[in-house]
Amino acid sequence: MVSVRFYFLGVTLQINTLRFGTIEIDKSEIIIVPEGIIGFPDIKRYVILDMGRDTPFKLFQAVDEPTVGFVIIDPILFKPDYKVKIRREDLYSLSAENLNEIVTAVIVTIPEDLYKMTANLRGPLLMNLKSRLAKQHVLTDDTYTTRYWIITHDESAQVGAA
Repeated sequence: MVSVRFYFLGVTLQINTLRFGTIEIDKSEIIIVPEGIIGFPDIKRYVILDMGRDTPFKLFQAVDEPTVGFVIIDPILFKPDYKVKIRREDLYSLSAENLNEIVTAVIVTIPEDLYKMTANLRGPLLMNLKSRLAKQHVLTDDTYTTRYWIITHDESAQVGAA
């Protein structure tokens, strides 16, 4: 088991990450996921890290566990018609007054063959960057799949992604 050491220096915090090593973050950047992410219910604190200047991908890195991080992306970048129905209860749980305060991201799986990269459109992350609260919102209908191919040259190829 890997341990994380925190060094409180004013408003900054040093965390260990598998991908970037030890980094310093501002404590105000921490996002709380009260219910956790599917498969990781006990990990509640995350931070969004840039993965580079020329990429739309970000890393949703667990603050307390260096080996847990999810590549995320704005789904509108590859699926412009993507829409998530958000209930009032969801807004309330994120301390949001309206939909404009909510940012949506989806978790990406990146296999060895990058052309088979997929996004989980059925379990988007809803984040209120003002309140620093987030939740994974599981969609109950079959409108979207958990493995939507991000890179495709043929729309019919999406049929195989289930």
